[in-house]
Amino acid sequence: MYIEATRIIKVGEELLIDYALEIPPKARSDSLSEYTCRCGTRRCHGTMLRPT
Repeated sequence: MYIEATRIIKVGEELLIDYALEIPPKARSDSLSEYTCRCGTRRCHGTMLRPT
C-alpha cells in the first residue's frame, strides 16, 4: 500500500485518512462500536464507517 500526495507534505505534518468503510446492512448494532474512531481531532466523524 502507498499514499500518493497531491501536494508537498511538510516534515512532521499530521496525515489524516478517512477510511469510509462499509459494513453489510444486516450487521449487528453492537458490532458498530468496533469502528469507533478515537483520533481525538476536532473534525473527527467519530467513526471509521462511511457516513450514511
